[in-house]
Amino acid sequence: MSLEWNRLFAGLIEPFINPVSRTYWLGLVITLAIAGVYLVLYRPKSWTVEKCLKILKHPSTNLDIQLLIGRQLLRLIIGTQAILTGYWLATREIRWLYANFGEIESPDLSPTTITVLYSVVLFICWDLSRFILHFLMHRIPLLWNFHQIHHSAEVITPLTHHRIHPVESLLYDLRGAATTGMVAGVFYWLFGGQISQLTLLGTPAFGLICNVVTGNLRHSHVWIRFPKAVEKWFISPAQHQIHHSLAKEHHDKNFGTWLALWDRMMGTLIVSDKQPTQYGIPSQGRNHSNTILSAWFSPFVPKKWVPKAALFASLISIAQAEEEKTEKENKEENKEKNKEKNKEKFGKEILVYSDERVPRVAGSAHQISEEQLSEFEMDNMERILD
Repeated sequence: MSLEWNRLFAGLIEPFINPVSRTYWLGLVITLAIAGVYLVLYRPKSWTVEKCLKILKHPSTNLDIQLLIGRQLLRLIIGTQAILTGYWLATREIRWLYANFGEIESPDLSPTTITVLYSVVLFICWDLSRFILHFLMHRIPLLWNFHQIHHSAEVITPLTHHRIHPVESLLYDLRGAATTGMVAGVFYWLFGGQISQLTLLGTPAFGLICNVVTGNLRHSHVWIRFPKAVEKWFISPAQHQIHHSLAKEHHDKNFGTWLALWDRMMGTLIVSDKQPTQYGIPSQGRNHSNTILSAWFSPFVPKKWVPKAALFASLISIAQAEEEKTEKENKEENKEKNKEKNKEKFGKEILVYSDERVPRVAGSAHQISEEQLSEFEMDNMERILD
């Protein structure tokens, strides 16, 4: 039992002890230090102890925590196949390259040069793949239903990085595995088994440096900008905060993670100017509340479908009501017809006579058939004529 509890505890705190994670403890410590220096140097009037407490107690922060815990529990239960996916893709890519282009002579580069080159190319490809998926998350309505969970944050803290829907998390995991598999496959074909990454603390060096130095400031209210010339190449924390802004002029801007090149190419880059006053998305466009169950399941029912579903349900109800009304009216009409028919039938059948054609007394009356009635009427006519 203790082993299971240890595994559960390790799984829950993994985002803070794994160097690959942006919220690795060392990064959080450096973030606090940078924030402290920022507050001392600039002394922004808007920063107060009350404001900090308000951010920590905000329902939006509460949902950040819920989604972080929920994601870690899901990973403990079902795991992730991202690493296997990358390996699977790399091996098949290598086979395809050898089959179509054959074995080539490796470029005459030193192992260090190959390592640096591989690390740089992988970093650039990772950043590009993140930009593409992020861009599509905003442009494709179905994907936006899931991505808006991240953008609905009304206050942003380092934990907001983990405020993502499980579907989005899976897509990013697969993206990372696919990107690594493709790049690794090409480099293995070019350089054989010599490829490796520059690492720090056992994790890719470039990613760790970016995460530790400025990664957590991206999701914070600490307004740190780069010089404008630098922001045309690298996304600053302030630029990503603009990406989370509620203001209309900031919508669909600064999709990049680390490199600003992709945004410049797509015309979606803006440099930092004025810090946003509000974050999140308009309430009328939000498809969930600040609970984990709502955040997990509401995106599967796009908000724009709700009115259509309600209208469809109303039409069905109206049709059923009309059908019931018509059926009731038909029953009433048939009932009236049956009454009239019974009256006619009763009027003809009350003529009861004995076999000698003498009316019976009421107590001994019995019904006669239509044929008997006709015979009786003919006989009476003959008597009248006689």
